[in-house]
Amino acid sequence: SKVKARFMLEACRAEVLSREAACRSNWTAKMHPAPIPFVPRTKLRPPRLPDDILVRTRLLEKLNRAQTLALIIAPAGYGKTSLACSWLAQHGYPYAWLALEDEDNAPAVFLAGLVGAVRCVFPTFGAALLALLEEPAGELTPAHMLPALLNSLDMLEQNFVLVLDDYHHITDPSVHQLLSGLLTHPPRPLQLVVTARCDPPIPLRLRSQGTVTEIRMRELRFTAAETAEFLSRCGTQRLDADATAAVVEQTEGWAVPLRLLVASPTTPHTLSAPSTIMNKRRSGPNSPGAWRCTAGRSHTVM
Repeated sequence: SKVKARFMLEACRAEVLSREAACRSNWTAKMHPAPIPFVPRTKLRPPRLPDDILVRTRLLEKLNRAQTLALIIAPAGYGKTSLACSWLAQHGYPYAWLALEDEDNAPAVFLAGLVGAVRCVFPTFGAALLALLEEPAGELTPAHMLPALLNSLDMLEQNFVLVLDDYHHITDPSVHQLLSGLLTHPPRPLQLVVTARCDPPIPLRLRSQGTVTEIRMRELRFTAAETAEFLSRCGTQRLDADATAAVVEQTEGWAVPLRLLVASPTTPHTLSAPSTIMNKRRSGPNSPGAWRCTAGRSHTVM
């Protein structure tokens, strides 16, 4: 009987150890889920800010107003992404980042990217949503996906920011419907930031309710003070008022030609005469075209 009792004790001990190992394995899987294989991890983190980034307090303060949606809309090269990154660094809230491309212009791909982004903050997020992605593509309609997306986000217990960068790549009406649904019935923990070159279709009532913060090209343009500080940070001798005004007028506050001016190997570090600063040629009424620095080489920015 002693042998039998010892055998039973060893069997019980082995069972307990086995269950403990299974629990540890399940806990690890839940806390550190495997990455979604078809979502590149490099799209789920913001780009690294340059060392000479200019802190634009007036714009950061505007983004600090807690709203359902913040829109940053401007043509290429106006610093939309840099502003969003700067704000996240200052803000301190947990954030999820999704850099969008043409390949994301489909409901299933967009949803997978969104889940992957949110999982960087909440590792257990989105199991029900990933299960939806295994269903036939014809069944993945906004009406089918939106309730699960809203419920999954609303169950999160911590506020966070979701940045959809370069949303202008999205043209699929079904993806627009998902975004519209998120904004019409916003989950409590979610604050959404969208950067794009053109306005996404959002519910009109959001603006009437005052729940949208908008920053556009006019506000993203560098002021005279910001231009002078930027050039000074880049090693250019401080400009007088006339030279600074000439730079602002001729670049229209666009960050790209300012950076090209500083980067040009033949640009002098002392700028004093407006005639030696910049001339521009513009293609199209609303988008920057080719810029030429008279003190250096020709540059074309698309």
